[in-house]
Order: sequence, then structure tokens, then C-alpha cells
Amino acid sequence: MKHLEKMKFTITVLVAMCLLCAVAAFFLPNAQGMVLSYLAIALAAAVAVLCVAGLAMLLHHPNAAA
Repeated sequence: MKHLEKMKFTITVLVAMCLLCAVAAFFLPNAQGMVLSYLAIALAAAVAVLCVAGLAMLLHHPNAAA
């Protein structure tokens, strides 16, 4: 299903951005690092939401992954 492929790509991009923000937050000073750490947390939450939505889509349409 086309939606699952888009979702998989979006999750991959969000995970990469989350890791990049987390590493940058570690090396930047307090204020900028705090903002980037909050952004990393928000990106991780978005990944979790997309994973749950993908699971729900697979459970609702079991043959969609084929």
C-alpha cells in the first residue's frame, strides 16, 4: 500500500532528524541545547504517533502490507 511506504519514509526522516537534534543539543550551550532537546522529544513523539497509526492501519487492513 502506498500509504505505508510514505509513512515508512516519514518515520525514517523523523528518526534521523531526532538523532541529529539530540546530538546537536548535547554540544550546544544551555538555551540552544534545551530548545533542540525539546525538538528531539517532539520528533520522537511524532515517530511514536506514526508507528501507532501504521500499526492500526495494518490491523485494519491485514493484506495491506503485501
